[in-house]
Amino acid sequence: MKRAALLLLTCCFAARGFGQNWIEQYASESVAANKSCRAKDYADCRTCLLRLNELLDGRADIVYRLASVEALLGNRGAALEWLSLFSRTGLTFADPASDADFASLKDSAEFAPILSRVKSAREPVSNSKPFQTLPERDSSPKTSLMTKPAAGFSSAACGMARFCH
Repeated sequence: MKRAALLLLTCCFAARGFGQNWIEQYASESVAANKSCRAKDYADCRTCLLRLNELLDGRADIVYRLASVEALLGNRGAALEWLSLFSRTGLTFADPASDADFASLKDSAEFAPILSRVKSAREPVSNSKPFQTLPERDSSPKTSLMTKPAAGFSSAACGMARFCH
């Protein structure tokens, strides 16, 4: 009995990539996800992306791809949940409004707030205000070198007498 339990436990750890570090797991899962997504095997693509999401602690690009895959599979609720999560990251590398994968979600009441959050993330964020404006001055090197030396300044002491006059 113990031997069977140990064998089962070993198989479970091997199946979850127990012997691999996260970099090796990422490499293999990423290749598998890209392969299945390109082949439009969206169910397998989702499985691979879910493993990547767990491995990478919810990285925003994986979350966005999960939203896309769920939409393509017709899982509106899951697609909107993933897309909502993406919109709350504040990242703007993707535009769900123009992504054809989300065409089926555009009539959803939940889609408009998602687009609003993504749009507002593109706005500059700052509360700073100038407290003083300095006067403009021609400070080009040519102008600085051509000016007359200050009173009491000897051109011989300058070391560059030809520039000090």
